[in-house]
Amino acid sequence: MAHPDEKTPAAPPPKIEARELYKSFGENHVLRGMDIKLHAGESLVVLGGSGSGKSVMIKCVLGLMTPDVGQILINGKDVTHRRGRAALEARASFGMLFQHGALFDSLRIWENVAFGLVHAKGMKRPAAREKAIATLKDVGLDASTADLWPPELSGGMQKRAALARAIAPSPDVLLFDEPTTGLDPITAAVISRLIIGTVKRLGVSALSITHDMACAKTIGDRAAMIQNGRIVWSGRGADLDKSGNAYVDQFVHGRAERAAAQ
Repeated sequence: MAHPDEKTPAAPPPKIEARELYKSFGENHVLRGMDIKLHAGESLVVLGGSGSGKSVMIKCVLGLMTPDVGQILINGKDVTHRRGRAALEARASFGMLFQHGALFDSLRIWENVAFGLVHAKGMKRPAAREKAIATLKDVGLDASTADLWPPELSGGMQKRAALARAIAPSPDVLLFDEPTTGLDPITAAVISRLIIGTVKRLGVSALSITHDMACAKTIGDRAAMIQNGRIVWSGRGADLDKSGNAYVDQFVHGRAERAAAQ
């Protein structure tokens, strides 16, 4: 039994927290008071249709956009208005898998994977190449792919290489922007399983945005639905089929009729 004078250790702050985010582009009000929390060791998926605000949200988290109102906190520290080197340092623990992979066509695969190791961490090229090849193997790519160019890989292999680039610097947080876009259903399922397997193996936190229900159910410990620029439902990923929210139900089952905003 704890001594009466002993204090219970405070819970660690969320890895990422967005508080009351608002973002407009002229008369287009995209984010309208959006709140999210990503806790250590969890995989959170933010679902939403085209134009719902999920891409703007993740750009605000990454520091590529600044919200008009609201705060972005990383490990409890407000980084909303940091610029330049301060912004980069605040997000140095992030790894990012972009929507279409965003591999550099002018670099070989190993150079893509090692890009952050060389240019951000200052690792020498021979060591970076060795690390890149090991990381490629971790995502199911043979060492023989290391010296290929991105256009020589299939779409699924490019996603694997992009995932390898994201995890090579040993990040604390991984962010995924529509990770299965452009893939056939079988390849998308394989990539989704690879993503959640990698997240759990590395013990990192993950924030993903997607409109792919199969992907969301596979990779999300927790899910949140964005509608009209704000979160209208959140819960366990396993509960998406029984959310009790009309819009979530419409989205899950792909119904054409429009659910009213909650």
